[in-house]
Formats: sequence, structure tokens, C-alpha cells
Amino acid sequence: AAVRLAEAVDALDRATAWMQAPERDAQEKLDGATPYLRLFALAAGGAGLADNALASLRGAEPASPSTPVALARFFMENLVPAADGLALVATEGAGALGAEAEAVLAV
Repeated sequence: AAVRLAEAVDALDRATAWMQAPERDAQEKLDGATPYLRLFALAAGGAGLADNALASLRGAEPASPSTPVALARFFMENLVPAADGLALVATEGAGALGAEAEAVLAV
């Protein structure tokens, strides 16, 4: 689980660096905004669930430790693997919204 969370955070770091690059124009950044925000949510959600699971294992939470741990594990194994794909779409998917898409949408 920790490896997958680390991969998601790394994907978010790469996408964030791309979004902040001064050579990117505003339209490119807007084109990648939705997958970027989904990526951000995955990384932040995973980090929050991991913190909660660790707190429950340390006895800081009154609930059974198995529940937060199981939830974090499910999230890491089933949702977080999408992070690399979202980073790719956020940084390279802008071409799909080019002039051809604008022409189709104008109809």
C-alpha cells in the first residue's frame, strides 16, 4: 500500500511540475485540469486514509483498527493505481481538445 501511495504522490509531483511550468499556456493547463484534480484527490485521499489507518493501529482511534486499515488497503489497491494514467492525461491529453474538437462542439 505504501508503494502505491508513493507512486501516486510521485505522479502528482510530475503533473504539478508540468502545470506550473511557465512555458505552458493557460489553455494547455485548463485542458488538463480535470484529470489533474482527480489525481490530486487520489493522492490526498490516499494520504488521509493512510494517516487514519496508522492512527488506528497506534490506538489513537476508538474504532476497531481493522476497519480503517481495510479501507486504506482497498483504496490503495483499487483506486490509487489510476494515478499514473491521470497524470498522463493531465499532461499530454491537451491535443484531444484541439481545433477538431472545437469544430465538433460548435455544431
